[in-house]
Amino acid sequence: MTELEELKAVLRVRLNEKRPEAPSVHQGLLRRSSGTITSLKRSLRFELIACVAFLVLTIISPLVLPAKGMVIYAAVVGSYCLLFLGYLSRLARKLNRLHREVPSTLRSLESIHSIIKEYTRLYFRLCMLSVPVFFGLAIATLGSWSSLKAEHFFIIAAWTIIIYIFSKWYLRYLYGNHLAELQKNINDLKIHD
Repeated sequence: MTELEELKAVLRVRLNEKRPEAPSVHQGLLRRSSGTITSLKRSLRFELIACVAFLVLTIISPLVLPAKGMVIYAAVVGSYCLLFLGYLSRLARKLNRLHREVPSTLRSLESIHSIIKEYTRLYFRLCMLSVPVFFGLAIATLGSWSSLKAEHFFIIAAWTIIIYIFSKWYLRYLYGNHLAELQKNINDLKIHD
């Protein structure tokens, strides 16, 4: 009987010891979402750097390539880049502010998801809108509509298709997979709440 009593005493002591709590599913999902948001922020930084580099190239291009209408073309493209750069910086600040919320909440994750999703939609629309604007400028530098040939329309159509496909791929590569993972985490958080 004493052995049984000793075993019971040992078990009582062990059961009363404080055990470290395992992280909850909720905390794990928030941590995983934080990593996804960090990747999204890295993609935005890349976009900012690329936009600044493209702006610099646009400013330099009329000096290097003194072609007809290049100054006007560079001014329009530069203005486009400046507007996009302003939007990107505002978006990056908003994303940083939401990500700093401690602890990250389901509401802040949903806000980040909707902001980035709206950004990718706007980005794609601006890319597709830029095609007719920039080709219109190119046509304007040729002189008139009468100087256009069938090859010019074929080139415009081909570039439109290329820009469409590239924009879809590029946005999915930089943001799409992260958005899908963030949405999965949001859905899992909703289930566990």
